[in-house]
Amino acid sequence: MKCFIILATLWLCFGLGFVGGQGLEKKSDTDPFSELPDTKLITVEYKFPYSFGGDMPAEEDSEKPRKSAQDVLESYGVSFPEGTSADIDRVRGVLVVTHTVKVFERIDEIIESILGGPQKQVFFELRILEMSREEAERVEELTKPDFKHDKAFQAAMELVETGKARIIAATSVIGRFGQRSKSETGEEVMTVEGFDWNETTGLLVPRFSARQCGLKLELDPVISGDDLSIDLSCALEYHYRAPVSDVMKISLGSGKEQEFAIHRFFVDRVASQQTFLTGSTLLLGRFTDRSPEDPSAKTLLDRLAFLTGTVQMAESTNRRRVIEDAPAK
Repeated sequence: MKCFIILATLWLCFGLGFVGGQGLEKKSDTDPFSELPDTKLITVEYKFPYSFGGDMPAEEDSEKPRKSAQDVLESYGVSFPEGTSADIDRVRGVLVVTHTVKVFERIDEIIESILGGPQKQVFFELRILEMSREEAERVEELTKPDFKHDKAFQAAMELVETGKARIIAATSVIGRFGQRSKSETGEEVMTVEGFDWNETTGLLVPRFSARQCGLKLELDPVISGDDLSIDLSCALEYHYRAPVSDVMKISLGSGKEQEFAIHRFFVDRVASQQTFLTGSTLLLGRFTDRSPEDPSAKTLLDRLAFLTGTVQMAESTNRRRVIEDAPAK
């Protein structure tokens, strides 16, 4: 028992001393400034997303330099006398402000105003299913009477469970308001993108470029104020078959022709504006193709692309405040 008491005492002494030396981190709703004098100079770090005005570059056609963090806060009426400052630490993604305790009440309000409350993001899941044309038509019919396509997606997944359909591609990506999110998988294939004429040899010289073959999804989400709906700009590209090598013959005149090895690509594409409720699923598109195993076969296989989006909100603690004595200047 004596040993336990000694260890507990040592932990309290050294543990609390360490915390005091490292600064205080806000872990509750208790006002961390309540016991500090109003005129005390301290440093506070605010963690927040890139959208803070002080870290945004000026417009390309503008002759004005980018606004600093201090400029932004001054535009809200905060003055910075000698010994105070506001800077962006881009490496750690924090706004570092040194000022008196009394002024931080106003700075807190400004940060809340700029961020607009808890930060939001959307978790998207894309699934592409392949099934017979008959089944695809039946599933698509379920999307017509409802703003949400959950019933259609459930019916499609039941076909997967019974072996009448299969998931041939899937990906997930997190999107944030005002920022483009992209998910891309596959492999690069070198392909001819054009030709240049060589006057010396009298031949065409091909120009090559790498093309990504696989699945590509780009999203630009806008979350409504009530967090119930999402306006979405969406672009999907899916290579449902591997590229096929072919030969292109180009006539050069006077009975001459030149041959080039090329690739033929098989791609599904859709670009659309969508609005849907958070947590629901939408049918982005339906695509039809001959059987991949036998292009001459009469059996038609369809692909259905379903997208699910769910709004996620971070608590206000994403603005982590570390409070410490201001460094001497």
